[in-house]
Amino acid sequence: MNDSFSKNDDEKYFKYNSLFHQVYLDISGNEILLKYTNTLKHRLYDFSTIPYDQKWKEDNSKEHDMLLNLLDSKKYQEASNFIRDVHWVKYPESYFDPSGNRT
Repeated sequence: MNDSFSKNDDEKYFKYNSLFHQVYLDISGNEILLKYTNTLKHRLYDFSTIPYDQKWKEDNSKEHDMLLNLLDSKKYQEASNFIRDVHWVKYPESYFDPSGNRT
């Protein structure tokens, strides 16, 4: 994901971003959760068509790296708190470029 970010390849970036999040859903093994989250994801957003600015992609990548570091360090409660308190509280709209340009 970071490689596609640095190359400004939005298509690959958003593909890897979606896959990153899907891994944790898949690990849950909760078929009902998977069904509902997949339906919601399709209804709520299509990342590849939304013109988020470069800052959002940069922040998002850094947050993913921080989450992976917490998990690698077996700091599971901190990882959970990080997802809840940091990663999911920023609304992507605050990074949206209303002109429709990708920056």
